[in-house]
Amino acid sequence: MKVKKLALIVLLAGLVLAVSGCGKGKVKKIYHYTSKSYVISYPIKSLGLNDDISGSFRGAFSIGFGSLDTNTYYYVYADAGNGRYILKKYDAETTYLQETDGQPRFEKIIKYFITDNGSDNFTVDGIKFRKQGWPLPFFYVGNVEYTSNDAFNDNYDIVAQHVKVGENQTLYVSTESTSTLYVPRGTIKVKFNADVNNVK
Repeated sequence: MKVKKLALIVLLAGLVLAVSGCGKGKVKKIYHYTSKSYVISYPIKSLGLNDDISGSFRGAFSIGFGSLDTNTYYYVYADAGNGRYILKKYDAETTYLQETDGQPRFEKIIKYFITDNGSDNFTVDGIKFRKQGWPLPFFYVGNVEYTSNDAFNDNYDIVAQHVKVGENQTLYVSTESTSTLYVPRGTIKVKFNADVNNVK
């Protein structure tokens, strides 16, 4: 009888330990990551403008401004190497202008982060990472949208070509970016005549 009682106590103790162990197993480890920035930067130039009044050619830096359909764009010339430049356009609603005393340039900053595979419960920059419901391949850190592939994300391939990712790691790239045109001081005019109807 004592043997049965002892066996029952051992069995109950084992059951308690097993249940308490299972409870601890349900608590997922939270991983913490910090985002990084991939920067695209290249020099820009502007063509000089012909002054119709004096007939002289002036070489002041200026930004072309035009629209296509309903979008408005800035136009500048980007350095293509070997002394050549190519015309580029940038969406005026998403591109910042900033005056500088340095080299005029275009700069685009794309945020990304890399995780270890299996760490599906994590924070980025202290903000909890959350998944978008199926079937969309989007993930969020706060209000910033990321993908782990190039679906609906033009930024993904740009970053993936330049960032080293380990065999057991996953790259997440923001679908948004910050674009800035750094232009010479005095380029931005607060008051100007925007009459473009007389341009030939």
